[in-house]
Amino acid sequence: MSEELLRAAQRTLRNGEAIFYSDETGTYLLADSMGEGLLGKMTESAKIRQVGFQLLINDLTLVERYVSLLPYAALDLMEVSDRPLLVIFPSGKNVAPNLLAPDGSLAIRLVGNQLIDELIYRMRRPIAALPIRWMVKGVEQRLEGAVSSILGDKQAIHLQEDSDKNMLEEWSVIRFDNDGRVSILRG
Repeated sequence: MSEELLRAAQRTLRNGEAIFYSDETGTYLLADSMGEGLLGKMTESAKIRQVGFQLLINDLTLVERYVSLLPYAALDLMEVSDRPLLVIFPSGKNVAPNLLAPDGSLAIRLVGNQLIDELIYRMRRPIAALPIRWMVKGVEQRLEGAVSSILGDKQAIHLQEDSDKNMLEEWSVIRFDNDGRVSILRG
């Protein structure tokens, strides 16, 4: 990844605009996790009740900063997972309100690649990710129409993880409830 492209991505996010990002779990629109204006526009355009934001982090010590009720088993699972893992916590904090699901929950994914690590480091905070292409039971899902209404006529930057992996079905989603019980939503 070129230094110039990383600077452009950082500048775009700081200016309250979205960029594309693709990895083995799907394609996303990325936004500044504190940018309430763009997150609100994305929420409205995406009809967020069906598709939710993810908070991308690059360090497990950050989870405690953004989660009100932290089952420590979640940290253990995130640390040892050998494939992408999205953890939905029962209540989030210290993020833009639009990042929270209607029930107050917050989805967090520890992203272990240099590209997002560097972008998070440069932004000095996690990044919000809205899925626009993902798989459910072998069927590709897309967020129709929302992307053009979010980006308008702007030419978006597209960051892509350099990987030979194409594992849109090889990632897991788990949810913790207020009592610390876990549900496996995707396996």
